[in-house]
Amino acid sequence: STEAGSATLAIDVVDALTHAVAAQVELTTATPFILTGTHNAGTTWSTQGILAGDYYLRGQVHRLINGLEEMPPIEALGNVFTIQATKALEGAIKSDKRTYAIGDPIRLRATIQNESLNYAFDSLHADIEILDESDRLLWKVPSELELTDLAIGDTRVIEVIWESPFAAETRMTARLTVS
Repeated sequence: STEAGSATLAIDVVDALTHAVAAQVELTTATPFILTGTHNAGTTWSTQGILAGDYYLRGQVHRLINGLEEMPPIEALGNVFTIQATKALEGAIKSDKRTYAIGDPIRLRATIQNESLNYAFDSLHADIEILDESDRLLWKVPSELELTDLAIGDTRVIEVIWESPFAAETRMTARLTVS
């Protein structure tokens, strides 16, 4: 603009629905500035705790003519930028005992935790199996284990029992698979 006066620049970050997710972005250049020519402003924004998705920088120039703010401010959306999801799950499975007598039920407890920084899982499928020392399948949980709405930091615990294991003297391994 070649109009005389000054202005202040406000920059925020908005999501795809133009809801502000960071209302005060730190500017690295000073404001106010004179409304002549082109002005560049750099900015930084910490994305920690922000969900993956598409975002925009929104700039608003509040013009001051003879000391009075001219309404409405000039507003512009920058190019879209995407925050990639960092998906991370932690899983563990344990049995209630280290050694079983023939015929004892085997109790397993699986723990699944969402350790993602910015991704909530809508739906996950878990399989729990018991394998022999040759990695042959001895038993599998007979029903579907579905986990829904696993938010960042959430933990789910699944407990299952193999009620009547057949008699076999073998080292067994429990396996948890999450997809």
